Amino acid sequence: MAAAELPVATSAGASSPPVPAPPQILLSRLRTRRLHDDDGCTVGHVTTGSVVDAADAPIGSFTATELGGGMLVHEFIVGESMMLGMGSGSRFAVVGAVGVFAGLTGGYVVTTEPDLSGTTASGRVRFI
Repeated sequence: MAAAELPVATSAGASSPPVPAPPQILLSRLRTRRLHDDDGCTVGHVTTGSVVDAADAPIGSFTATELGGGMLVHEFIVGESMMLGMGSGSRFAVVGAVGVFAGLTGGYVVTTEPDLSGTTASGRVRFI
């Protein structure tokens, strides 16, 4: 699925601007690594992976960066499009979006599942 084919629908309405329906965002090959300071102490984590289509083919990238105190920043990039989110635990808020993600607002939940080896995970983003 090409970046321009990310499934996004718009609402009908002659007098109101189109409002995009939340896209289905699937994640795959998620890997987390620790960030260390000069003394070797863990100071945070970064998770990277792929945004994939329904056939698990990569169409973009995903990065989650820990800011401290459990706060995370998410970056979803698909082609020329990007969505940024912030939150903690599994609940996040859209803080910015361009391209096919433009107009998305509100919150989303991320759920992940480890693969059989336990070294990588897949995930799904559900808008709430």
